[in-house]
Amino acid sequence: MGTTPDKHPQEAMHMVVAMYQEDINEVQQYVSRLLSIHSVAFSRPRIFLYVKGGPEFATQARQAGFAHEVIELPNIGREQETYLRHVVTHYDHLPAHVFFTQALANYEDLTLDRLNKLFSARTGLLGLGLTSVCTCEGHSHLWPEYSAGGFIRLREVWAIAQGTLCPHEFACFHNGFIVASRPRLRLQPKKKWEYLLSLFSVIEGHPLRANEALYHTEVSNIPEEWPTWGHVMERSWNALLNCTNREVADSCGWPACVEADCTGNEHCQCLDPVVPDRLAPI
Repeated sequence: MGTTPDKHPQEAMHMVVAMYQEDINEVQQYVSRLLSIHSVAFSRPRIFLYVKGGPEFATQARQAGFAHEVIELPNIGREQETYLRHVVTHYDHLPAHVFFTQALANYEDLTLDRLNKLFSARTGLLGLGLTSVCTCEGHSHLWPEYSAGGFIRLREVWAIAQGTLCPHEFACFHNGFIVASRPRLRLQPKKKWEYLLSLFSVIEGHPLRANEALYHTEVSNIPEEWPTWGHVMERSWNALLNCTNREVADSCGWPACVEADCTGNEHCQCLDPVVPDRLAPI
């Protein structure tokens, strides 16, 4: 369980599973279905199961035995805090790809279908949940009726990631299900990932949360948690990993990749230009 990442240089993928209090048998079955996909199995994923549901659920996860590492964490920041923590922890020894997933998929058929048809050694950033076009305030074409204040600080994360003012619209991948390549994750220096991770601990009353009341629909059951920050991060991966062209979202918007032919690798993702020598095309 405590193996350091540099002990496994042969691995082509980390599978990062963010669990709360889901049924461990259902989680194991979901992971098994992921591993049944050829491109995923070919990548020899090392499974990291992060558990935020308490000691009882962490014990159940260890007893199940399907994860290479089970890490118990405080219940802060939902899956986005988990993902950033993994990037920071393993930044210096990242595999070719990191697959980030919640313990159970919101749209499992969609996730499995995209992995099966679209994931390859050239995948830079692939959205495995709903895809949409977001605005710099956090509005989404998936929910045009939404009229609250938006996701505070999204514009600033864009500026941190891209070094420009945020445009009006950009592609965004929803639901917290993505595959990212090592080159994409290393587009941002480790200190930026560390800073973004540290913001999950910003307490109520801090100046960074001064305008949070503008966003009325999200209330955390953890008083000290910044309830909107996870949603900001969910919509920021495209900016952080430089996959923002709205055509990326338009090419696979729900339900296009279910009802249409999505066998072209350019759909739903941004591709890296070079296939690593040690990985055969998938």
